[in-house]
Amino acid sequence: MNLESLPLFPQFMRVLCSYQISSFQVSDILSKVILLGVANNNINYQNIYRLVQRFVKDGYFTIDNIRDPYPTYTETDDMMNLRDQFCTESNETVDELVCEQKELKLEILNLSNEIEMYEELKQSYPDLQFKIEQLKENSRKQLDYLKNKYNALSSLIKYIS
Repeated sequence: MNLESLPLFPQFMRVLCSYQISSFQVSDILSKVILLGVANNNINYQNIYRLVQRFVKDGYFTIDNIRDPYPTYTETDDMMNLRDQFCTESNETVDELVCEQKELKLEILNLSNEIEMYEELKQSYPDLQFKIEQLKENSRKQLDYLKNKYNALSSLIKYIS
């Protein structure tokens, strides 16, 4: 039976693509897999345990101390070959990120224009200056958030491209 057909293999590989395994217990790996939306139950623990054992057998992991009741595992150099095979981001994912980045840029531009319009409104409606200033401040906070998100997306796109 090949590795790809084992239960939870895609989630297991997503964890391995994100972390370098060094002195991890099976429960450590399971906790990362659970973050991907997998149920925390005995069956899934057993599936992760079997995957870890299979990786040991295939030479991707070594057992740090075989006599320990809760052994820890560390990846071998062969793990990099497996990562090269399974840890590639699809063009679809990058395209989605670029699309989201463009949408964010438009939102940032619109929000910047809105903030400028508040200044004009303050001149036109002096009795509402305090309320307009509150709206302007809320928009500035949202603008800062969007700019930070845009920068984070840019960094992520550069990193995975």
